[in-house]
Parts: sequence; C-alpha cells; structure tokens
Amino acid sequence: MRFVVRLGIDSVPVVIEYSYTPEMPEKINGPMEDCYPAEAAEVHIESATIGGKRVWQLLSPEYKQHIDNEALLHALDSADDFRAKKSDHERAQREEF
Repeated sequence: MRFVVRLGIDSVPVVIEYSYTPEMPEKINGPMEDCYPAEAAEVHIESATIGGKRVWQLLSPEYKQHIDNEALLHALDSADDFRAKKSDHERAQREEF
C-alpha cells in the first residue's frame, strides 16, 4: 500500500510504501490445539522516499514512529472503506433477488 505523509516544518511530502497484516482475533473455543491468542494489526514500512530517493535510514526515531502510526491509520481506514464497499455491494445483490 502507498500513501504520502508530510513531515517537518516545511511539510516535505514523503512517499511511504508499506505492507499490512490485519489483526487476528483470539480463538478460545474448540480443541486446545486449534486455539490461539489474539494478534494485533501490524504494518511494515517497505520504503520512504523523497523525490525518488530512499530516506528511511535518515529519519529520526520520532519521524519513524509517526510514520508507523500514520501507516496503521491509513491501513485501517482502507480496510474500513473496503468492508463498507463490500457490504454495500452484497446488500445491492440481495436486493436484486
């Protein structure tokens, strides 16, 4: 996934590419060998570029944390949008019958 975040006083646009793993709810019923704890959603920053140049290693820990947080919010918003569109599509299909 990709989005742009603006950093610093000059609001420099930084293009962020990342992967997203959605949260996995815990499973606590059924045979013990089929149960597992919940896992939080995760993002992995694959690249951060300014003007086509990679800059991730040059960013401060504070900027990196900010980007991680923004990427997670972007992923969650995208997932919500997808679920809403899917739900609307399924509702429209049911109404056709």
